[in-house]
Amino acid sequence: MLKLRTLFYLLNIVTLLASCSKRIIHTNNYNSFSRIEVVGGPEDFHPDTIVGQRILFSCDDRRAKVDQGSIWAYDLKKEIAEVLPFEPALDFDFHPHGIHLINIDEKTYLFVINHISKNISEIDRFVIHSEHLELDQRFTNIVGSPNDLFAMGKNEFYYSDYKMFGGSIVHYKTTCEKIVKHKQMPNGIFIEDGVLYFSTTLNGYIYKTYLDTNKTQKITKLKGGDNIMDYSSDELLVASHPSFMKFTKHVIHGDRLAPTLVYKVNKQNGKRSVFYSEKGETISAASTAFFFRDRLYLSQIFEPFFVVAKNVDENEK
Repeated sequence: MLKLRTLFYLLNIVTLLASCSKRIIHTNNYNSFSRIEVVGGPEDFHPDTIVGQRILFSCDDRRAKVDQGSIWAYDLKKEIAEVLPFEPALDFDFHPHGIHLINIDEKTYLFVINHISKNISEIDRFVIHSEHLELDQRFTNIVGSPNDLFAMGKNEFYYSDYKMFGGSIVHYKTTCEKIVKHKQMPNGIFIEDGVLYFSTTLNGYIYKTYLDTNKTQKITKLKGGDNIMDYSSDELLVASHPSFMKFTKHVIHGDRLAPTLVYKVNKQNGKRSVFYSEKGETISAASTAFFFRDRLYLSQIFEPFFVVAKNVDENEK
């Protein structure tokens, strides 16, 4: 997700420099869309099928940032969303961004990027219980401006350091080490079989880094890349923002529509295809897309709801 202060100045400049985006065509295989209300923009999410049959969402008012952010749980069976409280209550500012879930030694942990203030960020680790979250650890010796993360162990994770110039991919294990440097706005990350995939919002590419050597290579060009989720053994789902101008207008005015464009990207050869797209009439500027149990889940940065799209059976049309 793009920070507001950076966004207002940066994306207007980028808009002038970038070529005009192609017209977005409404492409989907769904005929039923459910809008699920939460408090604050549900920028990132992760399925939790260990503690419960649900999806956890990172929610915050990213325009005003007045109230505390929260983690919401969407029950996959009841199809309702409720806030997952902290017990005990947090005694510090909490503005969540990227999240990741991992199961270790029979405990399930939620790692959360927390933007304490404009210039201070940390990564918080919570133990996930069925009806609440319990703060377990605060990693405060974080460098840069974290955007998305991927946990590898109880005290080890990777995250994207989201900067216009000098952005990086950071490995944390006691201390921070930049394993990829000099990228423009690295954003979503995903790790599988020793390979880290990441998007760059401004560079306009999807990269992969081999973690044994830290060798990095481009796999496909993709403008405005945001969060990355797994789709299959061969492909990723990548949400993107194809029109910087419309995205900027949506940031300032929530009623201004911005297109949602989701790609399938082959992990090996980078071949991509449009998985879902719209002009913003159902959900604007989707930041995360995940296909799970015959449903497409779409979340966004600013508006207080996410969308569940049901798959269409061709024989029932």
